Amino acid sequence: MLSPCAALAQEASTAADQVPIEEYVPKVIIEGKWGTGPGEFGALDDPMQAEYYGVPQFPGSLAVNSKGEIYILDHVNGRIQKFSQAGQHLADIPVLSCADENKNNIVKVEEMKDGTISFDLRSSPSFLGINIVIDSKDNLYYYLKRSKDGKETGEVWEFRNDKLVKKTVVPVGGSIVAGQGLVRDDSDDSIWIFNIKDKGPGSFKSHEVKENKNYTRQQRDERYKGVKRGVVKSGHSLRNYMQVSSDGVKVVRK
Repeated sequence: MLSPCAALAQEASTAADQVPIEEYVPKVIIEGKWGTGPGEFGALDDPMQAEYYGVPQFPGSLAVNSKGEIYILDHVNGRIQKFSQAGQHLADIPVLSCADENKNNIVKVEEMKDGTISFDLRSSPSFLGINIVIDSKDNLYYYLKRSKDGKETGEVWEFRNDKLVKKTVVPVGGSIVAGQGLVRDDSDDSIWIFNIKDKGPGSFKSHEVKENKNYTRQQRDERYKGVKRGVVKSGHSLRNYMQVSSDGVKVVRK
């Protein structure tokens, strides 16, 4: 015979075994195939061609505002796509990307016999979209690289309520990877470009976009001395991430 305590423990264990365990499954918010229509995305067919011209093969930059609305840089199609929190396509915001010096898109788009869409980059772009970020006031920032006569410069376009309000010439980062251009610092809502190409004295310089000012490492350390981190909130980009497959793009919410 079990003691009273042992009997209670056995009952609790049996009850726990009978409670169903629900497995957490991330939710697919956006599911867009390859194409040029609303909610579709561009992707270069040839990875070696993309690497040769220094262009990301697939979309790689996503930002979310305080309403949960999702923005995705569709650089091959030269636009930023906006979606509702539930994943409904809301708008296209035209931007310069994968364009020549005359601002014409240089990606040849062709529908194949099987109904799929082919994207062929014909030359090295003069304008290339790098990434997007959103600050705590829901201002959207788009960072692009411009190449002319062997020289590179950067531009940041600022959008308010999805309308372009400002263009700023900025330095180009020393190493640009898809989705790693602009970086928002959540301690003071500043927007940064790191490891910029600068001929002035000092190394490891950074550029703050809103001030349009360069900082040495020491100056940046002084700026944030005693500043608490993570006090200015913005969208929840970390709760949403992109998955790329042969069929297209999925945005998954954690």
